[in-house]
Amino acid sequence: MLNQELGRLGGEVITKGTMTGALHQVWLKITEAFESGDEAAIDRVQEGEEYLASKFETALEETDLEPQTRTVIEQALGEIRQGESLADQLESADED
Repeated sequence: MLNQELGRLGGEVITKGTMTGALHQVWLKITEAFESGDEAAIDRVQEGEEYLASKFETALEETDLEPQTRTVIEQALGEIRQGESLADQLESADED
């Protein structure tokens, strides 16, 4: 969704390189955390979601965003918030 919007705005769509590598590194850290126990994994997921959410919230502070771009960013933030909700549920289940 974000890549499509980037392409629509004339930017270069990210298909490889630093973004893909960075996402892969995050995934490796998450899977390593699961090997260390559920609590560690949940903490990693929550940290990542909080970081991403803050980046999208900062982007939404821009006043010159096109309406379509703002909608895409809001949708992405909504998906991150849903992930936070899932991580909270996992954390609650882990505490039980």
